[in-house]
Amino acid sequence: MNIIISGGGGVLGHHISDELSLRGHRVVAFGKNLEARNNALISRVRANVNDLSSLSTLPSDCDVMIHAAGVSRVGLCESDPQSCVMTNVVGTLNVAEWCLKSPKRPWLVFLSSREVYGNPQRIPVSESEPLRPISIYGASKAMAETLIKSLGSRGLRYIILRLTNIYGSLRDHPGRAIPSFIGSALRNEPIVIYGGDQVLDFCHLVDFLKAVTKLVEKISTEPESVACETFNVCSGNGHKLIDVARTVIRLADSTSTITIKEPNPYDTRSFIGDYSKLRNATGYVPEIDLYSGLKMYVNEMKARTKTDL
Repeated sequence: MNIIISGGGGVLGHHISDELSLRGHRVVAFGKNLEARNNALISRVRANVNDLSSLSTLPSDCDVMIHAAGVSRVGLCESDPQSCVMTNVVGTLNVAEWCLKSPKRPWLVFLSSREVYGNPQRIPVSESEPLRPISIYGASKAMAETLIKSLGSRGLRYIILRLTNIYGSLRDHPGRAIPSFIGSALRNEPIVIYGGDQVLDFCHLVDFLKAVTKLVEKISTEPESVACETFNVCSGNGHKLIDVARTVIRLADSTSTITIKEPNPYDTRSFIGDYSKLRNATGYVPEIDLYSGLKMYVNEMKARTKTDL
């Protein structure tokens, strides 16, 4: 299939591009900040989702558009809500309209977030849970979802993926929870946690990529089974944030201590996702438990640290 990926220079866009190209798809990655890549199987186009006219440079033979571009850090959206809304809402609308106007009317696979649920009333959280975002980031994703669904009446074929916390990438922002914990532990510095008693669902990058590839396969073989559907992508297991930090310290053989600070008012207190809908549609079952995933991640970050010395 011919697949275009927005945010191709971002964390998830980068990995999706690599995974799908290795599986034989023709991949075009676009974004406003694209690095040079050794992967000759991936074409690169410089374009900005906030500028609808720049999307005209994208190839017209697209079968699937995976929309991974966006402002994805919750705290950054709180400090700069206008940029968040411009990229996550207006940018998504631009991509969706491009899909509708493109000759082949490609599918839109939108990477949303579990932040749209806010603090859910029921655990585990299914896709039918009401959307009550408590952060600007969550609200921007919820608004983008609403726009996409409304364009379904005009013929847009879409899939919405509500992602839990995806971890395991060496490209991830060092300020995110798990990369931050590991980085501090490897330096034997205090690990700072805002709150600590939050119970969150962590999904390894490998399992996330498996979910994406299975859905792309379904678009190719049984499109009606996933058309205009929303799916949680998660592990189905919850872990206290402070316990995650303690595990990282043990795995890193670190002398780090843990410092607890007041939680941010926009942080979700509890989330454990239900992936049964995705399992029933595609056969998706996450394989990497958190301990194993953290062990791999610690070793990979440790190896990179030694290389950088």
